[in-house]
Amino acid sequence: MGRDAARAEFATPSGKERISARHSAFSAPSVWRASCSVRHQRPVVRWFETGRRRALEEQSMARPPRLFIKGQPHHVIQRGNNRTPIFTCEEDFLYFEICLGKAVSEFGVAIHAIVLMTNHVHLLATPETPESLPKAMQSLGRRYVQHFNRAHRRTGTLWEGRYRSTLIDSVRYLLICMCYIERNPCRAGMVNRPEDYRWSSYHTNALGADSRVVLTPHQVYLELGRADEARRAAYRQLFGRPQSQEDIDAVRHATNRGWLLEGKGSGAAGVRVVSDPNSGSVPGGQSRL
Repeated sequence: MGRDAARAEFATPSGKERISARHSAFSAPSVWRASCSVRHQRPVVRWFETGRRRALEEQSMARPPRLFIKGQPHHVIQRGNNRTPIFTCEEDFLYFEICLGKAVSEFGVAIHAIVLMTNHVHLLATPETPESLPKAMQSLGRRYVQHFNRAHRRTGTLWEGRYRSTLIDSVRYLLICMCYIERNPCRAGMVNRPEDYRWSSYHTNALGADSRVVLTPHQVYLELGRADEARRAAYRQLFGRPQSQEDIDAVRHATNRGWLLEGKGSGAAGVRVVSDPNSGSVPGGQSRL
């Protein structure tokens, strides 16, 4: 269309209306936003779906199912982020014990042994259901981190990641794991004797002292003796000699892999992966100890 023809069209009433309508339609904010949305919708959706799919894939690889067999105890480790301290004063230890007591009571977890180190925690616990331990640890972590950040004027995460756990599936290894947990301060060079470390269940299991965290004696522990004192004396005898490196390595190896820790009779240790689909469990998460 030439310049003169365009001027002639605009000069007519119908021409003005068409041009005005065309201009207003493309200048309206709502239509402009819609046109931008349509223009960028496909690449944005594609990017979002790709990112979401990758995140789900990474999550599925990083978070394999936990081992669980009803009635079997778990050795649990929760570490501080970058192995930094998670307890810096007495108040921190005491508040953690309060949070732990509330969490295990609410979600049905029996605690058999515990030690609170400077930058990590060891538990020997038997959950009632597959969800009991994860929910208890989530509740514990959330409550304690809120306290720790508020008390020490900090923000951000406190934990290294998800807790690490291994399933204990033998009579022999339950007592070995209890000793492993309560000897931890000695192996770390913090004390010479387990009774010298305050934040440990050794005082209850071996000496009969009252515990701030409610402990539930495991049946294997109860079978050490008929009377309380005989049982505690037999338990103390387990600490009379150094723990073998074979036992220490077996506990560490199983925890690092999230595998089932089992003993073969009263002889050598055994660590295996549960692969039976009827066992109700599959190999668990990876970790480092």
